[in-house]
Amino acid sequence: MKSGLLLSVRPPEGDESLMSYLVACAAGNYVHHRHILDGNGVNGTLPSAPFRHANEVASLRKFLGIEGGRFDRMFHPPDASGGSVPLAMFNGIPLRRSFIDTTRRRISPASLRVSNHGRAAWLVSPLPFCQRSWELLTDVCLNPECGAQLRWHRLEHVAQCPRCKSDLRDFDRPLVGEHVRSRLGILADLIADDRVARDNALAVFPPEIRTLGVNGVFDLTVAMTRHGQQIWESEEEYRLARAVSALQGWPDKFIDYRFYADALPLRNRQPTFSERFVASLRSASALPAVRDFFASDNVRNIGCDIDVGKAVQLQLLRLGYFSQNEAAKYIGTSVATLVSLVEAGLLEGRRVSIRRRETMWIDRTSARAVERELAARMSLTRLSRLSGLSRLSLRSLIAGGLLKQVQSDVLDICFEEEQIDRDSAHRFLASFTNSVTDLPMNQIGWVTLQAVKRQIGGRPKPVIGFIEHAIGNPGMLAAPRKADGRLDLSRLHVRLDAITALAKLPSNFNDPTWRTNGRVCLNDACDLLNCNWVGIRTLRDHDLIPECSVNDNQIDRWAVERAARELISSQEISARMGRHFFTVDQFVFSLRVEPFCSGFWKRREIESHLDRDLSDWAVERMVAFNLSCHDVDAGLADLTDAEWDRARAWLPRRRVSSFDFDDRKALNAHIWSICLHRPLQAAPERYGDTEAISRRLSPLKRGGHMARIEGIISKVMLTAA
Repeated sequence: MKSGLLLSVRPPEGDESLMSYLVACAAGNYVHHRHILDGNGVNGTLPSAPFRHANEVASLRKFLGIEGGRFDRMFHPPDASGGSVPLAMFNGIPLRRSFIDTTRRRISPASLRVSNHGRAAWLVSPLPFCQRSWELLTDVCLNPECGAQLRWHRLEHVAQCPRCKSDLRDFDRPLVGEHVRSRLGILADLIADDRVARDNALAVFPPEIRTLGVNGVFDLTVAMTRHGQQIWESEEEYRLARAVSALQGWPDKFIDYRFYADALPLRNRQPTFSERFVASLRSASALPAVRDFFASDNVRNIGCDIDVGKAVQLQLLRLGYFSQNEAAKYIGTSVATLVSLVEAGLLEGRRVSIRRRETMWIDRTSARAVERELAARMSLTRLSRLSGLSRLSLRSLIAGGLLKQVQSDVLDICFEEEQIDRDSAHRFLASFTNSVTDLPMNQIGWVTLQAVKRQIGGRPKPVIGFIEHAIGNPGMLAAPRKADGRLDLSRLHVRLDAITALAKLPSNFNDPTWRTNGRVCLNDACDLLNCNWVGIRTLRDHDLIPECSVNDNQIDRWAVERAARELISSQEISARMGRHFFTVDQFVFSLRVEPFCSGFWKRREIESHLDRDLSDWAVERMVAFNLSCHDVDAGLADLTDAEWDRARAWLPRRRVSSFDFDDRKALNAHIWSICLHRPLQAAPERYGDTEAISRRLSPLKRGGHMARIEGIISKVMLTAA
């Protein structure tokens, strides 16, 4: 399209603003936008151009050589229907002149990526969002190194920053919440270019509100939002949505909106919402339609007169009360728990009747006291998740004094489980975390804490002594790292040389640390019986433990204690013998012992065979090479070539024997014997004559050579693994 000065210009977009269009025309012809205005005889700056009179608009349209209909909508001529309130036409609607802000350049990067032109709706300052992308608008540069104010000068295109020349389409802005988009869409449609959209938006309001017209409804919504700006502590878009909802539910929701806004505590004795609103209606800045609406008799007759209200109650509530929802959010509990605290006398509440509806308000002083009491505690479940220890173990730490339990009437009402003093919990977590090191990648020489704890069967775990021992000896515990670099305490591992530390610590059923009112939960029962929930179900099917209720998942403590004394699980057998689960059946089969039920045996029949302890060196070798007793019996624990090359140098010379004897086979027989805890006389034939092996190894054990050789083999074993 050719203009009067042979400028190459494009037709304007349907929703484009005049400033955006003139900037695009100037950039496309390599001229300044002021030259376009001056060439047409239009004096003034670019932000003042949309408010020109009709003759100047026609002259500029002829100068650019474009059609009139689409171009005329970009201008906002003054309107005299507002009386003393200056109005300007926007899409055929008289809006306040102050609502149309042409000095600031507000943009939405997501919308500019679709089409690089400024929208006319972005000029309406009360709307902080773009209806097309639901993105919050910004009037500053999004480049973190710039942050300059966006203006309408020195631009190559609308999405450019005038200072750093960044393309703002490369950045993102926060989105409006989905739960308020429908109400905000109604507000945006009130000033839309489409008349059908405006009529549909106005139709969602009650008939009384529709009498204000499109501009009256929009002006009233903005006034409610701005007068409540210092009252409602939320973002502007949420305050707009709350005001739209109040007008949609006229008159009841408007009365509630006014009442709760007045009842909210204000700082520095500021005026209430009603006081601000009344002052604005009585001033000359109010639209005549809105002023007449609130002064009419029909509004007064339905109780919406904002000059009349429960002033005494409002002042009392403003001085020191919360609403129910606010108090529940402030304390961090549910509304039902809040009511329980009021009924127990721990919170001071006051009931107020509003239009035959009774509401409860909570005293701020009592709410602060309860909030401080709740903030100084930590639940047992959360501490268990942070530390990686079971709740049964944490109860032992409470009895041992490492943790301090807090009890009060407030905590008994709000929580069913035990609560720990937050300071003592943080001190314990700090000391416990400092004692945990990084777990090696190959995990050689480490076993899980759960595997170690399973070695203690038929009685409560002596965790208190073990944790004290671990904290006093850093390096005993290790854990892998999470993706964020923190230690994963839920996967604690114990060093092999400390694998028997837990078993040697005292503990008995008379210790009350694990008991809770004669009942234990399912997880604690599994921890005590060294089984999983399937094992608990098996014992329940055999009537060894009673049926637990679905709601509390609690089991009778005495039944669990009796089952733990009489029975032993396959998991405990596997942990105490160093075997894998699939080899437990082979072990009990060799003892010719029948199971009591699936996964459980009589403890007195198995206990005597489990009392013999393997040496630490044997356990270390079996765990390092992931060997079962069946693997050891097959010869998989024999010395490797590297281990034999190092160990043979430490063997003392022997006298010449008449037997065909090999020192390597003798050491392999020794490994077989200590790993399976069986005598040398029962060694397989592949190791040679057992009498010669015994004569060879006896002086090595008496002289301390065997312990030295085992140490050399351990170093080679860990290095190779």
